[in-house]
Amino acid sequence: MSHSEEYVEPESVLTVLENTTTQKITASLISNLEELQAVLYPGSDLKKKLASIRKNIETLAFTKDCLATDNSKITMDIGTWQQQTETAFNCACVYTVMTQIEIHNKNLVNAMAATERAAYFYGLASGFAHHRKTTAIEKARKAGFAKSAIQQKIVEKIVELLTLEKPRLGWQGISHVAESISTTLSAFISEELKIQKLDKNAIHAVIYNTIEDNANAKTTYIKNANKRQR
Repeated sequence: MSHSEEYVEPESVLTVLENTTTQKITASLISNLEELQAVLYPGSDLKKKLASIRKNIETLAFTKDCLATDNSKITMDIGTWQQQTETAFNCACVYTVMTQIEIHNKNLVNAMAATERAAYFYGLASGFAHHRKTTAIEKARKAGFAKSAIQQKIVEKIVELLTLEKPRLGWQGISHVAESISTTLSAFISEELKIQKLDKNAIHAVIYNTIEDNANAKTTYIKNANKRQR
């Protein structure tokens, strides 16, 4: 080392934890949840969801047994990847609200425990959404959806169904759309487009991606969504 070079004192890795507070960790977690919610429920408001969860917790509309049920769905691998993604996401939101409540009550030990669980379920939700969705998309691609002409017909059909099949109170989320129109869309793809029949996960992936990635489909979905989802 030359005399002109300045010696840099090694710094412990533990310094990354300095000035870290439960509030900062929670703020970062909420930011991540907002990004994931934008994918799962385009146009919806995370703050409203968290406020609703808090009200349900405080009025005992959402209890320990409710949380245990959601936990068991994840543990026992129950549901499609969309359903498991949403269950994990909901659990992450519940634990985030629990963190906020415990911070307000000045119970930092419980707050940190809740934050850890919130981060865990956020990680699960992100993992489910990425891995399982990617697998389903690959199945769709192998079925021949790569052709632009076919893609356009599918987009047009989904846009049509978003309006024609809209429930009285509007769509409650993309998963609601997928469950409701998947049978009709599957029949259209196999009978009208003459493409081999896809499994439920692949059909759901097509619906999710179309609404998320196609401007016309997303606009139509938001227009026909329940006002709380807009």
